[in-house]
Amino acid sequence: MACALIIMKVVYTPGNVPINLGDELGRGGEAVVYAGTHPTFRAIKIYSAVPEASLVQKLHILVDLASQRLSSFCAFPLSVVLDRPGGRVIGYAMPRGEVGLRPLHQLYGPRDRKEYFPDATWKFLVHMARNLAQAVALLHETGIVVGDLNPNNILAGPRGDLFIVDVDSFQVANATKVYRCTVGMPDFLAPELIGARLDAVDRTPAHDNFVLATLIFHLLNLGRHPFQGRWKSPEEFSYEFAISDHRFAYSSSAAARGIEPPPLTLDLTRMGGACAKLFERAFVGSISTRPTAKEWVTVLEALRDNMRVCAHIGTHTYLDDGLPCPWCQLEEKGAILFNFVAAVSASTGLDVEELWRRICLVDPPPQMQAITLAAASPDSAAIRFFATRRSSLTLAVIMAALCVNIAAWSSLFSTLIPSEVLAAAILVTGFVSFLSWATGPKLSVYENRLKQSIDARDQLLLHSERNAAARFEAKRLELKVLCDVLRNFPARRAAQVAKLTARARDLQLADYLDRYSIMRAFTGRLGIGKLAILLANGIDSAKEVSYERLVVIVGIGPAIAQQLVDWRTACESKFVFDLASGVPREQLARLDGNLFLESVRVEEQVRLGTIELEKITRDAVETKALTAEAILSARYRVEKARANLRAAKRGDKG
Repeated sequence: MACALIIMKVVYTPGNVPINLGDELGRGGEAVVYAGTHPTFRAIKIYSAVPEASLVQKLHILVDLASQRLSSFCAFPLSVVLDRPGGRVIGYAMPRGEVGLRPLHQLYGPRDRKEYFPDATWKFLVHMARNLAQAVALLHETGIVVGDLNPNNILAGPRGDLFIVDVDSFQVANATKVYRCTVGMPDFLAPELIGARLDAVDRTPAHDNFVLATLIFHLLNLGRHPFQGRWKSPEEFSYEFAISDHRFAYSSSAAARGIEPPPLTLDLTRMGGACAKLFERAFVGSISTRPTAKEWVTVLEALRDNMRVCAHIGTHTYLDDGLPCPWCQLEEKGAILFNFVAAVSASTGLDVEELWRRICLVDPPPQMQAITLAAASPDSAAIRFFATRRSSLTLAVIMAALCVNIAAWSSLFSTLIPSEVLAAAILVTGFVSFLSWATGPKLSVYENRLKQSIDARDQLLLHSERNAAARFEAKRLELKVLCDVLRNFPARRAAQVAKLTARARDLQLADYLDRYSIMRAFTGRLGIGKLAILLANGIDSAKEVSYERLVVIVGIGPAIAQQLVDWRTACESKFVFDLASGVPREQLARLDGNLFLESVRVEEQVRLGTIELEKITRDAVETKALTAEAILSARYRVEKARANLRAAKRGDKG
């Protein structure tokens, strides 16, 4: 019967409209899809075996639900098709997706994305996630549950459009019966469906919402599964266990639960707080807290519309959160996540000699003219200070001498004035004089005033024309060094190309081995759990495979490590070094791009430095008169303080 269906050239609608079958568009285990020649029915799905009655009934319900809106993003059944006029149903007619559609995983996986979506940015991925959420929201509004929502059934286009296929697996219902979705991928199932008989379960929108969040996470984190992490204990990993136990690897509680994100992945916080909260609700919360498709549309639109482009690499777009570009940070650690496109046009017309000529044309700050100060005279207070201090000290010395003599000649004066009274009077007078000298104004006052005036003068000189000249020369020397760096770029490139050329074989080999995906090679040979462990440890192609690296990974023993090493060896045996090609083009493009970006940064430093150089001169010219007057005043205050100190010390009157 299958052969009879395949060799058919014409099928019919229930209204006996003939549809010629064109080229084969795709083939699966249960059906073949052909191009349709009818302007409305542009694709025809023919089952390999006569469909059961329940499937035919489901198709009729889907045809009744069909609308132009749903058909714009789904291969929605528009009509059942018959093997002959009035015959039996053998398939259905549907719209055809646009040219260039690829399975969703070829968009979010870095290796395939660089080949099939070379210009895609993170903003584009967020936009695609928003479109997917919008599509699911519209299906839910129609009363449809997708059920088997997975990256193979979702096709992505280069303009951000998407197209969902295998619509006949959707769950729909009429007044009497639910026509269930009986299939599903283990790593794209809600926790409550793990281990359940899918043909015995009525799916709900909440089940779709879990898988939708999973697919959105894949898009935003470049192919990483939300439950794919590095385990801290030797537990055997399985998606079923991780999903059922809510082991979201990026959760705030992940570390406490013995799991952490894989290396070289985007931190959840860099997706924005609102987005992070939805992921926590979807993967850690209960079924009742899962965000709906409509909630995702709102949050993803806000994320998409609040992005900036990296100043250095044009394919790096990220949330404008005031932090450095996360993709640059990850690529500096070895991850190549996006194709290289410089954010600045390479045709900047850089002319180092012209830059240096402009620097040399900047006039230095004007020199301050030498000014001779007239000698400063001390204040009268300083002169009086010296006289007062000297007379007080002299009187105290005289009185002290008299006290000594009275003590020696006490018998001579005792007949006139009792010696005790005379001595006491002289002693008191001398003590008062000494106390007046000791407690009077201190010389340190004048010393401190001199120090303060010198400090004030020196502080002013730091911003004077003399200092401007020093800063000008320092800045010009700095700019000369930067210009020399720019002049040296060709030599640096030649040296680095020489190093790459010496490693051309190794680079070609690495590029060759990177094309061999572990997922493609070992799906069916290793369990999904083992594959997830490998991916969680940054091993996703033959390039990363080595026995030493594999054998220390928890969950990967010596036997599996050796199996992978043997596979890498087999891949490597097919490699042929192309001497004529030399260094892989991507390596040279990245080298040139990095050097170019560095030269742009240095050139910008030179341009900004030239502006600063001009400002130093301009500020010095604008403040010249004011600064000269202030410096003259400050110098005079120093000389005045110095004259006062001399007067206070020696009585010098200038």
